[in-house]
Amino acid sequence: MKPEPLKLEDLKEFAPNELAKETMSMMVYGLYKEEKLVDTKEEAIELAFSLINEVIDKIKQKVKSACEFYLRYKNEPVLLVEDFPELERDVVLNSIANLGGKGENFFFKNEGLRKISLEKYNEWLFRLAFRDVLGGENE
Repeated sequence: MKPEPLKLEDLKEFAPNELAKETMSMMVYGLYKEEKLVDTKEEAIELAFSLINEVIDKIKQKVKSACEFYLRYKNEPVLLVEDFPELERDVVLNSIANLGGKGENFFFKNEGLRKISLEKYNEWLFRLAFRDVLGGENE
């Protein structure tokens, strides 16, 4: 898949073929009719799509939160550690490897004065913020 900006609205344009619509309506109609949530298959389809839209809205909220997290703490390792003290060791370990004299000095409560590569730190922070999307552990 070609990298491109996130467009969650594209998911709302999903239009299943007739067979998929029929299958979905039978499944959803059967389940929802028992609970008296719908009376017709059309209502069942409408309800299913409204639930899909709710899920998309929740995903948007989560992505927005991850973006805000990244932007708040980008270039700010000390602020991140102040707000999330349990991350101090990870910030230091993942931001100082092989600096070769490069980097900026930051003072950490438990680690003292450390030279941090903001480039390495920001890469690590991005992987932390979006690890569920990118897959794998944040190393």
